[in-house]
Amino acid sequence: MAGGGDRLGDLPDSVLIHILSVLWDGKQVVRTSLLSRQWRFLWMSVPVSLDFNFPVSESKEDALDYLASIHRELYYWRSCQKIGEVRVWRLRYKECYAKDVDLWFAFKNSLLRKLGLWYCQLNPSGSVNWSSLVSLSFGYVDFKDGVLEKVLSGCPNLECLSLDSVSGIHPLVISSLKLRELTIDDYYDENHDLWLEISAPYIQVTDLLSRYTNEHEQARRFETHNFNCSFPHLKTIKILKFYGSALPLVKYLLKHATVLEKFIIDAPFELDSDVSPDYVNMALEFLSFPRFSPHASVIFSF
Repeated sequence: MAGGGDRLGDLPDSVLIHILSVLWDGKQVVRTSLLSRQWRFLWMSVPVSLDFNFPVSESKEDALDYLASIHRELYYWRSCQKIGEVRVWRLRYKECYAKDVDLWFAFKNSLLRKLGLWYCQLNPSGSVNWSSLVSLSFGYVDFKDGVLEKVLSGCPNLECLSLDSVSGIHPLVISSLKLRELTIDDYYDENHDLWLEISAPYIQVTDLLSRYTNEHEQARRFETHNFNCSFPHLKTIKILKFYGSALPLVKYLLKHATVLEKFIIDAPFELDSDVSPDYVNMALEFLSFPRFSPHASVIFSF
């Protein structure tokens, strides 16, 4: 070094950790612990995302070998304080792998901040403790015996919840003061009832995917339900892939969302055709709906 000094070593730990965080290979980060006494433990504070791509081969021997390699890798990172995300791709939740998968994400983990579970079977034997979790997503999960309620009760700091093609929720009750954003992309149950009752008084942003194609049937079902809900904190609503089949729901939300600011209707658009006149008339109809919130704006996009 010029002048005989160690300019890199003179930098504060926060800057050195930022430098380490841009290294693409996590093992390279760990190897820096050999540089000097100052660097010995810096790697433990570097944010890490671990990705495991399960082999395409259906061979049980290959699968077990890869499971063992994941265990070794997680053991390798056991002292790291900043494992923020662990992703495992293409692993089917089979009985012979279940204990391994359960061990990876554990129902008692106070450091986990972001978790996504797809095609899994959840069955926590005791209470759940994901006290640092802020983002949680489920895909193709059939919830049984109040499992989702148990999970949510163990996530006191959860801010975002995403549900994609889930079932078995009767109803969805979210009482958390911190959970602000809810995304629902399809819901179904064994009785083929598309209705999902939601109680989430503190939600501020809601994304819904419209699945109904028969407007008259959807309206009939909506009118036969007795709703008595208010939304004192809901500020943003998005309905995705809207085909004009959720008009009763739109009217209800506009009437009862007291602090609503944006209601976004996303309609499909065909590249080889002009905007349908029906959509234009529908947009004009939305603008005529009564709104409780004086600040609510309806945005109709194609």
